Amino acid sequence: MEPKDVNNLRELGEYLKRTRLSKNISLEQVQKDTKIRIKYLSAIEDGNFELIPGGEVYIKGFLKNYAEAVGLDSKAILERYKEIAAPPAIEDELQEQIIKEEIPQQHLDEEKKPEFIFSPLRKHYKFFLTAALILAISIVVVSAFIKTSTRVPIEPETPPPVNSNPAVETESEPVQAPPEENKENTSVIHLVEDDGRKIVYTVEADIINVKFEVERDRCWVSVKKDDAFEFEGTLGAGESKVWEAKDSITIRVGNPPVVRVNLNGKEVNLTAKNPTKVKDLVIMREQ
Repeated sequence: MEPKDVNNLRELGEYLKRTRLSKNISLEQVQKDTKIRIKYLSAIEDGNFELIPGGEVYIKGFLKNYAEAVGLDSKAILERYKEIAAPPAIEDELQEQIIKEEIPQQHLDEEKKPEFIFSPLRKHYKFFLTAALILAISIVVVSAFIKTSTRVPIEPETPPPVNSNPAVETESEPVQAPPEENKENTSVIHLVEDDGRKIVYTVEADIINVKFEVERDRCWVSVKKDDAFEFEGTLGAGESKVWEAKDSITIRVGNPPVVRVNLNGKEVNLTAKNPTKVKDLVIMREQ
């Protein structure tokens, strides 16, 4: 049997094994000569080349060493191996070619379908983005315009009307002058003497003012002011007299109990002593 008669990997392994046995070479010896573990040598003899790790490089290396260890032409063995065991790369290329030829056209269409669907969106992406931006700006501008147009205008403040009618002004209340001071109340009087017949007062004021009033019955009276005669007579009930003097005034009262005398706003008492006697009331202004 020659290598060319081998048709597959299993027959190639049997061919190698028969050669080793025909020459009485043990696997241990082959292992010693090739440094290949026995389990991989057995895999080669059984045609299980897929058990050899490392792929085609290691398979070819193991075959070359095995063939040389049992006295075979390693080159012829490798050539036959290549012929019956196509390289995986070639198989992959063939398989890929077969797959390409066998894949239905509809599958290709399905794979391209998503790209077909979204490709227009991708092409018009910038257009849609620009349109959305313009729309947003338009909404903002229109909203601002509506707010401005709906504002209620603020009316200017109207100044208060000016009253040009002079008659109205004349109806206003007149300004009242401040009340005059009560000169009587501001006077200060002093009782200087009262001996039962003569009563003397001094007055701190600009003028001496005496109001003489008969409350009941009647009373004779004689008046001298500033050293000059002023009045003499009898006054009845309810009658009164007022005298003013610059420096002094003297009043003789015939019936003191029935009269009432007011000196510069202040009442003076004529009946403190000897109420029934005729009295001389003397009043002097302090300079």
